[in-house]
Amino acid sequence: MLDNLNGQIIDILKADGRASNASIARSLGVSEGTIRRRLNMLIEGDIVNVNVSLNPGKLGFYTEAIIGVQVDPDKIDPVSEGLAELEEIGWVSVTTGSFDMCLSMRKDGNRRI
Repeated sequence: MLDNLNGQIIDILKADGRASNASIARSLGVSEGTIRRRLNMLIEGDIVNVNVSLNPGKLGFYTEAIIGVQVDPDKIDPVSEGLAELEEIGWVSVTTGSFDMCLSMRKDGNRRI
């Protein structure tokens, strides 16, 4: 599924995630429809994921921390799900190693966490 054309599409998107299908097609000398089909195939095949990267400072968050958490094994799912529901938590990831999960937490200038 990852042939040379798909690799070139991915390279362009890594450099500019907002590149249009038309501009990618022009760069690679193929039709816009080819890019649209290929990109849909890459997304549906879970090879490419579309993500948004936020600027916490522009959203009023002034402190960000990555936190490692140790939890009893039978409580990992409910704890991670509960943490993920909190407004200040950006993401929660269940891990292996020294910590059972890692999370990203943001604090704004007005609220104590």
